Amino acid sequence: MSIFRIFTWISIVTLFFGIFGCSNEDENNLSENPELSGANSVTSFRFLASDNEGLTDDLVGTIDEQTKKINIIAPATLRVSS
Repeated sequence: MSIFRIFTWISIVTLFFGIFGCSNEDENNLSENPELSGANSVTSFRFLASDNEGLTDDLVGTIDEQTKKINIIAPATLRVSS
């Protein structure tokens, strides 16, 4: 088999996989119709104990845009570090 023939077959196979191997569908899309909130700002957040080994309970924080304060109530025994 000649080098030209091998190169031709490699080109055809590469072209085939290039055309038919690509997908237009977004496989990372978790939901076709995600639920959207009417709010356009963050008003609360959570630190879940299941995601943070240093927490025994979930912590919920709120953001007050009018007073420009972020509030979170945590146990006095919680060790805080950066």
